[in-house]
Amino acid sequence: MTHEGKSIHSADKKAMGKPVTCKPVTCKPVTCKPVTCKPITWGMHQNQTHQTALTAKSIHAQGQVRTLVASLAGLGLSAWILPTWAAEQIVITYPALQPQTISVNSLELFVSQGVINPDLAPLVSLTGPQQQNQLRAFLGERLSIPPTLVSQFAATPTGQLFFYRLGEILKPESNQNGAAALAFSAQKAATEPGGLTLINLLREYPGQTVKVDGQLGLQAISQALQSVNYRNRAIAAITEQSRTTTPVALPAAIDLRRPGNSPWQKQTLAYLNPERSPELRKLRAEIYLPQGLTAAAPVIVISHGVGSDPSTFAYLARHLASYGFVVAVPNHPGTDSTRVSQFLSGQLGYNPGRTGSDILNRPLDIKFLLDAMAQRRNSDPAWQWVDTQQVGVIGQSLGGATALAIGGARIDYARLRQECPKLARETFNLNISLPLQCSVLSAPLSLQRRANFRDPRIQAVMAVNPVMDLLFGPVGIRQIQIPTMIVASAQDLFAPPLDEQIAPFTGLTSGQKYLVVLEGGTHFSFLGQEANTVFAIPPELIGPNPALARPLLQAFSVSFLKTYVSGQRQYLPFLSQTYANAITQPPFRLDVVQSFTAEQLRQALVPYPNQTFQ
Repeated sequence: MTHEGKSIHSADKKAMGKPVTCKPVTCKPVTCKPVTCKPITWGMHQNQTHQTALTAKSIHAQGQVRTLVASLAGLGLSAWILPTWAAEQIVITYPALQPQTISVNSLELFVSQGVINPDLAPLVSLTGPQQQNQLRAFLGERLSIPPTLVSQFAATPTGQLFFYRLGEILKPESNQNGAAALAFSAQKAATEPGGLTLINLLREYPGQTVKVDGQLGLQAISQALQSVNYRNRAIAAITEQSRTTTPVALPAAIDLRRPGNSPWQKQTLAYLNPERSPELRKLRAEIYLPQGLTAAAPVIVISHGVGSDPSTFAYLARHLASYGFVVAVPNHPGTDSTRVSQFLSGQLGYNPGRTGSDILNRPLDIKFLLDAMAQRRNSDPAWQWVDTQQVGVIGQSLGGATALAIGGARIDYARLRQECPKLARETFNLNISLPLQCSVLSAPLSLQRRANFRDPRIQAVMAVNPVMDLLFGPVGIRQIQIPTMIVASAQDLFAPPLDEQIAPFTGLTSGQKYLVVLEGGTHFSFLGQEANTVFAIPPELIGPNPALARPLLQAFSVSFLKTYVSGQRQYLPFLSQTYANAITQPPFRLDVVQSFTAEQLRQALVPYPNQTFQ
């Protein structure tokens, strides 16, 4: 099967029900082999065996369906988790139950008018009135996504894995994986006046019938609910520990959320990263230079995430500069807003090797930035107090991984080579950051020879919503020997807090370490209002008002960096649960702990004694 304007192979045409061409679809064919449904994995492992009589099995199945459909309607989980139903008709299968056929017309009537036709009644009867309204809203929700964005997303490892996993649940009549048909129909549905909805997706699905594997669908829902349960238990344990800390006396009349007293000027510094390819070698950084300095001023570097640029954390840069820090905010080409925008608009194709190179070059961007700043200090009197030997690094998302890498965390290529091939077989692994982390294996071998990016000028690091589970693993993360703060958002869907922040934190061996959890926060809670994002982020993903979260990051970054980079220990009381309680406003809550062990995490997952964290 090809996607270069040629027709789908005849066998695949037959499988999908009618001939279609894939010219509009630019994604590569999914080559993952069908897999046997195995026990669900989500960082932990569990074995279950059911051996019951057919009658008991049928009753048990009905109970599972009722419980999980109700849970889904109440939680409003992501669209791909829901077993979506038919093109012109959907056939839902489940062991020990008769297949159920539902027409798309019935679904459409239910969404638009609330009418429940006889073929839909058995499913809807599993929910109450409130859940029925939630289900209607969910099925009819419109996503304003350009068709090019759909097709380009389908070309990425994350997109291919997404459609493959969804295709294990939604299949054509041939019972083959439905990934290619789903990618095609999603792009077609995005061109409809009504936008991309589940109804339009089904209308565009090639073929007369969509087969829904009810057992796999319910397992996916169960896995999602189980992962939420694991996360909640871990965070509850952290909250409990934070409440047992001894209150500290806070200096009066000091509010680190407010700007400091130092005036500053903004400059742009051009420099080179000679390790990058020629077209991406020229870099720039926004420099926030405090004025009137009479003593050495430490440097703070802020590393943005994927699809962002220096504007994303301009608010934080200004705040830190007002406290006397020299702040440098580099642009990381290849993973910045410009490159991602070109990719999503179809101007660039996806190149995993280039993405891997861009990730590995990020710490080097900071290294060469510090070199350029040192040279500027020697030639420009206005820079004479810039201290490039006392440096702190803050990073968010992929920028968090960048900060950890240059702070001493080592990339564990052995772990990546062992775990990344398993992703295609883990049908229900919901961590969508893993394919991005695995892309470093596609970087040139010359770059992969380097696992240690530690720069001795770095005195402390703050990683906000970092992605790092596969990149560093337990072996790599314990190499950090400088003060480290890891900030997690409890509702982060893109860098799940349990796998990407909480569990890795248990492996830190530095004596000065902090785990800060923003309950109610998402992956986007700390992004600045002026952030130059490449596409509109739905409000549901942004979460509660970020204007209430940003001052928390401002305050804790000042206290952490003043304490461990500037050496001003009088700021230490502000790194406490006492201060977190004083400055946090609902609906957010901030938990701060300095120790959380692997054994405490294991205990938090009780009553799951057979679980072991990878």
